[in-house]
Amino acid sequence: MRNPRKRGWRPVYLSLGSNLGRRSFHLQKAKDWLSEHPQIKIRKESSVYETSPVGPPQKPFLNSVLSIQTSLSPSELLAYLQWVESKMKRKKSARWGPRVIDLDIILYGNVKIQTSSLTIPHPEFHKRRFVLAPLSEIEHGLKPAGFRKTVARILSELTDSTQRVTLFPLRL
Repeated sequence: MRNPRKRGWRPVYLSLGSNLGRRSFHLQKAKDWLSEHPQIKIRKESSVYETSPVGPPQKPFLNSVLSIQTSLSPSELLAYLQWVESKMKRKKSARWGPRVIDLDIILYGNVKIQTSSLTIPHPEFHKRRFVLAPLSEIEHGLKPAGFRKTVARILSELTDSTQRVTLFPLRL
């Protein structure tokens, strides 16, 4: 493993979601895995929101956003998130289908990346109330790479009224 002191620490925003089994337990377990990595420091965490699913009919999700600092590269961070998902027994199903845990890199500093395995900023985040509401809670004035508007402004201009997002009485 590379020495983290030789590589700068970057601000990153992660989205966490679960709609199978003990949803709040799964979010907490994922957060625990993230906090145990020596190259990941959790800076801020949003409240937990219960959200209507996007995609096929299924149970509501619990979602939150973490602000982290990491010295991992985007591809290394993605690999670690996928490792956590596999440890938590996430099974690949239909696109946008039900899942025990879903971990996504929303923003990685001011970096823009487009590869076959990773797109940053996340290609759908600006259309998803379940990402924007918790992200706006912790960083309402943030202007994502490639956007001229703040997260709060993007959220306020979202017109899709089918996306229900309500505060859930739980804090990670």
